[in-house]
Amino acid sequence: MSYNIKINNFEGPFDLLFHLIEKEEMDIYDIPISQITIQYLEHIKKMETLDLEIASEFLLMAATLLEIKSKMLLPKPEKINKQADSLEVEDPRAQLVQRLLEYKKFKELAFELKQREKKQEGIYYRKHYLEEYYDLKNYPIKDLSVNDLIKSLEKVLSKEHEEQSYHKVAKERISIKDKMVQLYKKLIIVKKLVFNKLFSQTASKLEVIVTFLAVLELAKLRKVIIVQKKIFDNIFIYKNDSINEKLNKGEGL
Repeated sequence: MSYNIKINNFEGPFDLLFHLIEKEEMDIYDIPISQITIQYLEHIKKMETLDLEIASEFLLMAATLLEIKSKMLLPKPEKINKQADSLEVEDPRAQLVQRLLEYKKFKELAFELKQREKKQEGIYYRKHYLEEYYDLKNYPIKDLSVNDLIKSLEKVLSKEHEEQSYHKVAKERISIKDKMVQLYKKLIIVKKLVFNKLFSQTASKLEVIVTFLAVLELAKLRKVIIVQKKIFDNIFIYKNDSINEKLNKGEGL
């Protein structure tokens, strides 16, 4: 989703839906859709604003819930033959459950990153570390935060990949450290990377997460600079030449 919307302390429709499921201690794999739809609509009615730009995503989720509810009320199709007995009718909630599970992973990842950020706040660097080595004229940074990166990551993971054949191959195990080295070597050659183009169409979710964490680690080590020139624009990654030149000369940080 493109907007980070806060309505009555909820950031977007999935945050509200996830809150209701946790509050009522519902089984995320077997959501009582009628009950959750009623509660969701009650929250929509209490919205403090009728700004359509802000409310549209919440209303879209409400429409989705109502559609699922109506599908579940329809009689199940009669099985024509024995062969059909073995075919399971897809649960109308399946896609919603999958997206909620992915949202839960993002929520947990965001919490972990916040904890790391708090830990990092207790580390102090020399004053000239940030002031002297960053050339902000060349890299115009505008309020880029971890949340911006998470949103970009969410877009990558939410893209519908083309259906793959289920031929099993041995998965290549790659560590965050290995991925950091790969990315840094690329930057030496191409000078600039586009964040959402780091991930191939066939990349597994694990590979996407490892790549994402590798970028964050490189930024934390001041080996790269992450730039977004304006809101909703592409996020670019540059090799931090100003710091690396100092390291090569043995001047240290």
